[in-house]
Amino acid sequence: MNFRLHKSAASMVLPILLVAVAITIAGCGSEGTTSVETKTATARTVPVRTTTVNTGTVTVTEADEGSTVNLAAGAKLQVLLKSNPTTGYHWVASADQGCLQQAGDAVYTPDPNPEGMVGTGGKDTFTFNAVSPCQASLLMNYLSPANQPSETTFSITVNITA
Repeated sequence: MNFRLHKSAASMVLPILLVAVAITIAGCGSEGTTSVETKTATARTVPVRTTTVNTGTVTVTEADEGSTVNLAAGAKLQVLLKSNPTTGYHWVASADQGCLQQAGDAVYTPDPNPEGMVGTGGKDTFTFNAVSPCQASLLMNYLSPANQPSETTFSITVNITA
């Protein structure tokens, strides 16, 4: 049987073959040898919002975790977080109620469900009013059905100016 590879396909075969050989050789160590993998940690850049809003609304999501949001008193803060109430888990907010007050309950918006699929989750939207000048820490905990904390949290710092 005679096989011919197109020139571009032939140029891709060699790198793939070299990777396969390298993986095979790496897996053929002698008995009792231990390999150690070293990883270098990289610094995480935390986003900081610097927009000051006088009467409007600033919206934050999971992508804003750990950031600082600047608001003027009278502005609103919306927090949109992934949620799936069919699991029994739910978000609970903790904030300085003197200067950052939650406005009502969270509003759940389900994601579009493929036909026949149920329980696919969605987003909870929390609204907070910036009442008076302060620096507030807003911490959101995703609690289990038994109201026990999970490893899923969301936190931001909110600077409210006059």
